[in-house]
Amino acid sequence: MLIPLLIVGAMLAIVVVGAGVFFVVSRDDDDPDPPIAVPTSTGPSSNASQPATTSDMSTILKPTIATAQGNTFTRAGVIRNGSCISRADADLLGALRSNACVQNMDSALYTNTSRTVVTVISILKFTDATAAAAVSDETSEGANPTLLLPPSGSGLPALTRTPPSWTRSWTRSEYVIYAQGYWASGSDPGSRTGTVFNTAGELGVDVANTLTWAN
Repeated sequence: MLIPLLIVGAMLAIVVVGAGVFFVVSRDDDDPDPPIAVPTSTGPSSNASQPATTSDMSTILKPTIATAQGNTFTRAGVIRNGSCISRADADLLGALRSNACVQNMDSALYTNTSRTVVTVISILKFTDATAAAAVSDETSEGANPTLLLPPSGSGLPALTRTPPSWTRSWTRSEYVIYAQGYWASGSDPGSRTGTVFNTAGELGVDVANTLTWAN
């Protein structure tokens, strides 16, 4: 009976260690999750006062976005437009050295209806789908856009430090779409099954699908 008990003990030890790593990683905004598979969409779900077009990102990053799940997100402030290098953290800068953007990064900060969760959407364009996929793959290594904080006058809490967050990314042809989520209060964003992770994912998928169907 000694050998079976030792085997069981080893298995339990592995489970405990694995759970510990997941707990730490899920709360570390410097070590986000890898890109995820996105369900097939039958069409864009954003409110469309005018057709979505990649030549004008304001038709993608609209003032309000109603997702396929029936939730509405409201943009706080204007769309931020700047060079990818100026908006990239150190790890993303490394990825961009091998695969540079071909146009400026567009970013917009959104809140859910209760204004408790902030999601920052950023869109980057590359030379082709291969380059986009290579950069998106680095998300799991902590390569992210620098996190935007709520602008003054938004009515959201003024944060004195960069909050912990979840970063998720998807590719659509030559585009990479990032969704960075955090609690408006700046508190711990929780696990991969939590509200922040899922809320950021919902908006990120919707924007990615809108890009798929854009002109």
